[in-house]
Amino acid sequence: MAHDPGSTPPLADEFAALVACRDDLIQDPYPLYARLRAEAPVHRHRDQVVVSRFEDASRVLSDARTFLSGHAGLKGSRVRAAIAAAPPAQREKLVEVLEFRGGGLNHLNGDQHVRLRA
Repeated sequence: MAHDPGSTPPLADEFAALVACRDDLIQDPYPLYARLRAEAPVHRHRDQVVVSRFEDASRVLSDARTFLSGHAGLKGSRVRAAIAAAPPAQREKLVEVLEFRGGGLNHLNGDQHVRLRA
């Protein structure tokens, strides 16, 4: 459902709509990105944190001692609970998908990141 251009919906609702792929936000997400930077440069959406300013994102991506990287998502309590609740036949596949999702360049630090980037 598209929002009324004359009103300003709550930022959390708009971000949730972006994640849910609302068509108008997919077509032009940039006003929402600007709003995130202005109103909530560090925004929590469910169990994820979105960092929208360049300086903050650079720090998060370059400071491996402070911020999690790699397959850290597999260590979260919600993820562990979901894996534990899955039927035995699906657990292995779920772990495989989560490891694949966390194996991208933006989830790696140090030598692994440099090797893949090269």
